[in-house]
This record gives sequence, structure tokens and C-alpha cells, in this order.
Amino acid sequence: MRLGENMNLEKQITKNILEWPILFLHRTFKNSRLFVLDHLFNIVGNGYTWHKESGQIQILDEKVKEKNVPEITMTEKNFKELTKNINKSETAYHFYKNDIGCEVFIPYPINYKGNLHYIPDNIENSWLKGAEEILIANQNFYYRVKSKTPIRINNIKYTKEYCESELAFLESIKKRIEILKEKRNEK
Repeated sequence: MRLGENMNLEKQITKNILEWPILFLHRTFKNSRLFVLDHLFNIVGNGYTWHKESGQIQILDEKVKEKNVPEITMTEKNFKELTKNINKSETAYHFYKNDIGCEVFIPYPINYKGNLHYIPDNIENSWLKGAEEILIANQNFYYRVKSKTPIRINNIKYTKEYCESELAFLESIKKRIEILKEKRNEK
């Protein structure tokens, strides 16, 4: 993928895990996938933006040097095979052990300028499913943490009020996704 090109979400997830294992490769495909979705949808300044015509996320930053896109799409079944030759000391799970002491999905703090906030009306179906998946993962995280507040995870202090604020924002995104799904069902 080059500057301005678009890609199916599943290929984007595969590419990110294989190109940047230090950021995205975790012990399981599920966690690896969630960290890629977190990066694409929640993090501002990640070098990606929505492409108006295709409804997919595209590369925005011309400094990003992309490798070839793999022909195969990573799944739970082929995850181990596709990642077996990657040096495990250079992977995300080596660095992302959190304060709780285990590898769990901890989303990037919600940002009101991330791609999740600006989902276009014409979002491509695979990207809509990905947006919904990361939305649910974020909600699950904040519901879990809210019940244990105040708590500090990876040097971020989570309070009940903060978690409620994030959950309210996520609820507005959930409504937007539901509207987009309804519009597709009407067609």
C-alpha cells in the first residue's frame, strides 16, 4: 500500500501485524487484531485518514514506508504459522505487559479527533465491522475498569468519572454505527 491507496481491513490488519510486530504482535490473534484496530481508529497522528470516495482508511503520511501487502489474510487459524519466524523478543507482548501483570487489551485513551469519531457515511463494510469491534472492546475495557476505580494502569489514573465520560462518548459512536448499519439494511 502506498500513499493514498486503500485496503480491505483484514489485509490492513495482516500487514500491520507482520510489518510492525514490535507494536502489534501479541500472543493471540485476537489481541494482535485489537491493537491494530486501536491504532487505526483511536490514535490521532497515526498516519492514516478516511478516504472520502472508498470509505476505507488510507495512508496519509508520505513518510510512512510501506512494504508489500501480503496476499494472504491472517486469521486465528493461520496466525501461528504466519508469525512463527518473528523474533519473539521484538514483539508487542514483550513490551506491553501492563501494571496488572498480564497481557490484556488496554486501549489508547479515547481521543475525540481519532478515526473512530469521524466515521464517514460511505464506510466500507469491513471497516464498519472493525469500527464496531474496537468500539465494543473499548466499552468492555471501561466497564471493567470503572468497577475497580480508582485504579492506575500503565501510569494512567482511571476514575469512575473518567470512565463514565469515555463510555458516554462511546455510546454516541455506537449510535452512529447503528444508524449506518440500518441504512445499509434498507438498501
